Amino acid sequence: MGAASGSCKQGLVALYMIAEVDVDIIIADYPQLALLCWNLPGVQTISEERALAIYEERWRHLDEAALTKEEQDLIKRLADEHGGGALCV
Repeated sequence: MGAASGSCKQGLVALYMIAEVDVDIIIADYPQLALLCWNLPGVQTISEERALAIYEERWRHLDEAALTKEEQDLIKRLADEHGGGALCV
């Protein structure tokens, strides 16, 4: 039983390590982001940091009324995790 317990702990450590890896954002999942990425033809994913930078740099071109709940949540999470809690627009 002790060996199983040790391997469970190793599995949990591996899971936490995987969870900390940055996952790219699929541009097409977020309609306003897709519009803001007009100059990235053929690019399907971008890093979270790059997505935040694009939102901040091109905010004036974004239709806030057209933001889905999912995209609003994404923007808030990106600002919280990569922008010090603030969206610089």
